[in-house]
Order: sequence, then structure tokens, then C-alpha cells
Amino acid sequence: MIIAVLGETISEKSGVINLSAEGTIMICALFAFVFGYLTDIAVVGLIAGMILGAIIAAFLSLCDIKL
Repeated sequence: MIIAVLGETISEKSGVINLSAEGTIMICALFAFVFGYLTDIAVVGLIAGMILGAIIAAFLSLCDIKL
């Protein structure tokens, strides 16, 4: 929760409102676990979770700015 609050504070200062910070963190954690479990390499799962988080954040901020 603290990480989500800090991330939300930074995005609020930049002018992008993100109400789904906790949900994004949970989806990325689940994806990282599943991907790490399937590949048996924890670092690959961590990197996959970070990439998915960046994609979701970029999509949500693009929707917020354009719409």
C-alpha cells in the first residue's frame, strides 16, 4: 500500500490521475509469479512483471491524457 500511495502521489503531481494503482500492482505481481513459475527463473518473472506494469501505466496515462 505504501508503494502505491507514493506512486500515486508522483502521478498526481504530474497531472495524471491513476485510481487503479493497487489493482495494477496486484495484476503485475500475479503475472510475475505465474511467469516466474512457468519459466522456473524468478528474475525473468520479475522483469516480466515490471514490463507489464510499464505497459499498463503507459496505457492508463495515455487514456487519461487523450480522453
